Amino acid sequence: MRDKDIISILKHSEGKKQELSSLMFTAKIQNTSVENVSNLVADILNNLTKCFDYCANDIYEKYIPHHIEPKHKDIYFPFYKNQLLNKGNPISLLLRYKKVIYDYLLAITEKADNNELIEDTNIAYSLAREIRRLVNEDKHNKIIEVDFEGPSEVIAQSEIGNITIKQDNLVQNGMRVELFPNQEKTIKTVKSYRLVDNNKEVADFCWDSQACTQQILDKIYRKFFGTKIML
Repeated sequence: MRDKDIISILKHSEGKKQELSSLMFTAKIQNTSVENVSNLVADILNNLTKCFDYCANDIYEKYIPHHIEPKHKDIYFPFYKNQLLNKGNPISLLLRYKKVIYDYLLAITEKADNNELIEDTNIAYSLAREIRRLVNEDKHNKIIEVDFEGPSEVIAQSEIGNITIKQDNLVQNGMRVELFPNQEKTIKTVKSYRLVDNNKEVADFCWDSQACTQQILDKIYRKFFGTKIML
């Protein structure tokens, strides 16, 4: 099985996310650009997509009889309902050989269609599709754009780590909230690195993407393999 490989990939992506956050914080402090932000984001998203496909191959190898040869050698995770309904897709054989998993995967696609949240999170199932779509888009087009008139943020180095908070988030119920009053901090209008496709800030998107991947795959491995995808 590939569960340990998935955990290893997620740890790698975790490190890349930390690197991205650190580079972006330093760039905000120094008012400089992050030169390799696109490569870091592409690395993270490509590896998260790989985790889903590793899972699909584990499912196929465990639950589809070995004498059944797929028409296509590559087994991909079904993010859309039509991937499961398409009889030319090897993973659709689950309907015949392991319907309980077929139904589970089908339910995930339906939850994504309805923009439902993963249980006990504020992350949508549909985010997994965005990851795949952006990985495919990155092969042909630029996926990152820089907004040189980004948001005004409070930037601080505190005892619990580097902190960036958008000014708009410091007002609650009409009152301005003073966070970390004893810490040295500055307010700057910083460059904003956003995804062209969905206009989301890249660091936030990468954090949510990793959480989405781990949540969905952990539920599958717990339910059908008796293992955990936990860092």
